[in-house]
Amino acid sequence: MGKTVKIRLMRPLTVVVCCVILSSCASGLNMNSARLAYDSGDYAAAFEYYQSQAAQGNIEAQYMLAQMYASGRGVSQDASQARSYYKRAANSGHIDAEMALATLYMDEATYDLARPYLERSSERGNVSAKYFLGTMYQNGFGVSQNMDRALEFYHAAADGNNGAAQHTLSLMYEMGNGTVNVDKARSRALMISAAQNGSGAAQYTVAHWVLEGKENVVNRRQAVTWMRSAADKGVMEAQRDIATMYRDGDSVDQDMASAFKYYKLAAEQGSAQAQHDLANIYRKNDGVERDISLALKWYRAAVEQNYTLAEYDLGSMYYFGLGVEQNVKEATKLFTMAGNKGHAMAQYFIGNIYRIGQGVIVDEAAALEWYKRAAEQDMPEAQANLGYMYSNGQGTERDYIRSHMWFSISVINDNLSARQAMQFIESEMTAEEIERARQMARDWLAAHGK
Repeated sequence: MGKTVKIRLMRPLTVVVCCVILSSCASGLNMNSARLAYDSGDYAAAFEYYQSQAAQGNIEAQYMLAQMYASGRGVSQDASQARSYYKRAANSGHIDAEMALATLYMDEATYDLARPYLERSSERGNVSAKYFLGTMYQNGFGVSQNMDRALEFYHAAADGNNGAAQHTLSLMYEMGNGTVNVDKARSRALMISAAQNGSGAAQYTVAHWVLEGKENVVNRRQAVTWMRSAADKGVMEAQRDIATMYRDGDSVDQDMASAFKYYKLAAEQGSAQAQHDLANIYRKNDGVERDISLALKWYRAAVEQNYTLAEYDLGSMYYFGLGVEQNVKEATKLFTMAGNKGHAMAQYFIGNIYRIGQGVIVDEAAALEWYKRAAEQDMPEAQANLGYMYSNGQGTERDYIRSHMWFSISVINDNLSARQAMQFIESEMTAEEIERARQMARDWLAAHGK
């Protein structure tokens, strides 16, 4: 009878225990399981738990809620809520919340609000806080400018392997600034350490040294890795350079999709070179679908920064009417901008425009001068056109000797069409004049390293 009673008592107990366990699984998380939910993308479950725990004063939950509001994971992005939860956690001593809140204040240039949180974190040994305090003292942000204090914080952060501090110190020792003396060796060592410790700016610098053959501190594979890392961290120059490497297959497999990706990132940050190269990709149907309107957009962006190659390319589009209505006047303006910066092809086109009178009054003297500028840069077509102008007396007095000289140089530069013209004017010249013209050509070629 006792056994029967015992069995009847145990069954309800088992059911109760099971119910408790199931209830816990269904509605209860702990901080570890909430983090697992967050990391696996179950933001709704994590948010619900963090919210309940934050209300009870759990500072880790407050910090995680702030992270979710800041990133918009599992909840609508809300900077005000993020700030509120960061502040609650920070005021209770959460060191990551202190730094997150201080970083928000630094980004907003409210340095007086950032400073107490940075000082607290610094006292606990946070090297990022030491670095930020260094920047404040160096620049007088929220404090009286004090380079000695700045260096104190920078060195403390650098000793803790903070890459940003090491990079800053490297630049200071490279140039010297009145507080520190120039020390090239120390600057170099700090730059390499900064790259190793994740400073994007330093990774770009060291990678550039190696890839340009200026230094041999790491192998090319590591240099490429650092260049890509710097690009992914938003360093504009690295984005531009890795894009060019992918475009040309230089030290990496050629990959136009990656080239396009990084050119676009750099272009959006304002790199004139990247804007120009991105425009070329759109114009040439080179790895992405051709889009003339976007090519024009990015050429114009680069032209606004006085980028010579973009001035020429955009001028060419107006000159030939590629994707835009033909406009020789606009082309002439752009060619002149590029020509005045030494672009030989632009100089040649301006010469043609003035000689023929395309959209401008014919001006043979101006044409002659533009052809001379292009010819001096060893452009065979401009050299031949100079030959014709001197032989016909266009924009200058007729001069068969100078004409022969330029025809001869153009022929040597593989412009064989100039040969017949050169032979024709020889019939109007004496043997002495021909020899003088040939000597002038030899002198010109020697002076230009040919």
